[in-house]
Amino acid sequence: MTEHLLAAGYAVVFLTRRGSKFPFWRRLEPTDPYASLLGLMGPEGHSTWAATASAVGAEAAAATSNGARLLAVPFTSVIEYLAFLRVCTKALHEPPSRYLPNDSNANGESAAATTAAKTSAEVSVGARALVVLAAAVSDFYIPEAAMATDKLQSTSGGASNGLSLQLHSVPKLLRTLALEWCPLATVCTFKLETNEHVLLAKATASLAAYGVSVVAANNLADYKKRVTLVQAEHPVLGQHEGNAKPSGPAPAVLADRIVGDETALVPVAHVTTRVISVENSKRETGDCYGRSIEGELVQALVAIHRDNLDASASREMAN
Repeated sequence: MTEHLLAAGYAVVFLTRRGSKFPFWRRLEPTDPYASLLGLMGPEGHSTWAATASAVGAEAAAATSNGARLLAVPFTSVIEYLAFLRVCTKALHEPPSRYLPNDSNANGESAAATTAAKTSAEVSVGARALVVLAAAVSDFYIPEAAMATDKLQSTSGGASNGLSLQLHSVPKLLRTLALEWCPLATVCTFKLETNEHVLLAKATASLAAYGVSVVAANNLADYKKRVTLVQAEHPVLGQHEGNAKPSGPAPAVLADRIVGDETALVPVAHVTTRVISVENSKRETGDCYGRSIEGELVQALVAIHRDNLDASASREMAN
């Protein structure tokens, strides 16, 4: 998705787990490393991998303005991820001048120059931000306070007893993110299920519980070919500006509870849905601009973001 967001003109802050797929570079990861190595060592002009690397490098440079529009923030643990997510999203809501040095600084910059920079940077990214939480990093973790400080001994508790771990649920921070850390941003979260009968209900519950702008709902069986975008039918006007005014009934799941093994569609109310499908189209893998579920999804999210920007501008003019 990062490649498509860059192609759409966005600057992207990319939180990425070390060792996971990376934009552009993902297309250079060989399925047969030995064959790729032989290609690099072969006669000049016979290395397919090297030619591909050169082409992908040029494409990446063009898409990112030589890196200026892509900032990668790597993490290893879920604790790091949550910390970086908080810092990055809060920065979207705070004026950039907060991160500029004071007028009197160690670098000898003039007070006039620093003040001028602050004056031009008093407006936060705000509603111009699109936050896409494309994957759950983890549902469970071990809090730092509960981690062992020394090596776990293989004989602890008796060799025949094995090892038992007690995992804790990762804190649910989506509502805090959407309403406090970056309250003006368009926020998209994802919901993945294995039972299509509960998928829409789960997405609707996320809308109601977390106050996000849109939920991209996937079924594991066909998540690379189909996604459903779920939004509130009656958005809460001014929700993120602190003066919430319901424009109609809130999204609702019309069932007492969801077990997960339902065999009939769980009914919902007061949501709108849009199905994006590429089932009848050959997936393009060599070019990020080819038709793919990620490309179609980004186009739809960009349209939602623009609608939210227009609505935000209209409210500002009305006030």
